[in-house]
Amino acid sequence: MAGLNKQQYALIKTMEKIQVFDGLDIKEIITLLRVCQTKSYEAQELIYRAGDISDEMLVLLRGKLLVTSYTGQMLAEIPSGNAVGEMGLFTGEPRSANIFASEPSTGLVLDKRGVTKEIKRLPDMYTKILENVVGILSERLADANNRLK
Repeated sequence: MAGLNKQQYALIKTMEKIQVFDGLDIKEIITLLRVCQTKSYEAQELIYRAGDISDEMLVLLRGKLLVTSYTGQMLAEIPSGNAVGEMGLFTGEPRSANIFASEPSTGLVLDKRGVTKEIKRLPDMYTKILENVVGILSERLADANNRLK
């Protein structure tokens, strides 16, 4: 890709793998990357608390995250190259779990204000993202339904 360095290219490739950004073209991904902030976290640092307002998402570039319930029960490990908080960013729902860095970690943070500003300029991008959010929520609902059977 002309004009991109290796780090930028790697970021774009990481973003392309994240379900909520599925179908976005490179220009749309670059637009989102412009409103991102890089943040670093220490091992055991609480990144998101269950019940808090969800106004940003994190794309994990390096490290590993732990997802725990309100009671501290381990729910999942999130390796680099994945995202957390994407549903709340678009739905406004409170955080459903605690997220900790299990080791020193670095991520890209997209906040609601920055994403909303870009989405208003690019309604086609917004449509793609909303379709992805609906698909993700449908999958999660089906999974929850199956667990109840």
